[in-house]
Amino acid sequence: MRSHCLAVIAASLALAPPLAAQPSGIESTLDPGIEAPPPPALPDGYPTLAGTRWALVQFIRPDGSRLTPTDPARYTLAFDADGGVALQLDCNRANGSWSAEANGGLSLGALAGTRAMCADMALHDRILADAAEVRGYLVDEGHLWLALAPGGGIYEFAPMPAA
Repeated sequence: MRSHCLAVIAASLALAPPLAAQPSGIESTLDPGIEAPPPPALPDGYPTLAGTRWALVQFIRPDGSRLTPTDPARYTLAFDADGGVALQLDCNRANGSWSAEANGGLSLGALAGTRAMCADMALHDRILADAAEVRGYLVDEGHLWLALAPGGGIYEFAPMPAA
């Protein structure tokens, strides 16, 4: 249920609910002309992630500070229907597995990928380290929000057209 995922997100930021209104005040840095159809809904309203692609908008730390990529299209996340996940992390790529629950629970399996030295490795390294801490997701106003374990922060992604 949506309240479960919002509770995970709120706990992650160490904030008291309601958090539902917070995402609407954050603007995406993606080209507003990029449109992607919403993913189909599961019975309880959580959309399936299978077949979707997302570009990173920002990482919100527990203290409220934000880390944003210079080019969101260089940090992408794609969920395939067979349980595989593919990430573009600046000049590197990573692959792993994913599983979601109808109540908004989400987990990413171990990631394997390339380790070229990109211009700025901070966001690359952060995402790789945080992947195992993903606990839940929510799609709100077309954006994907990934909640980390409590106290870990939140990732916001904007939809991208299918590859």
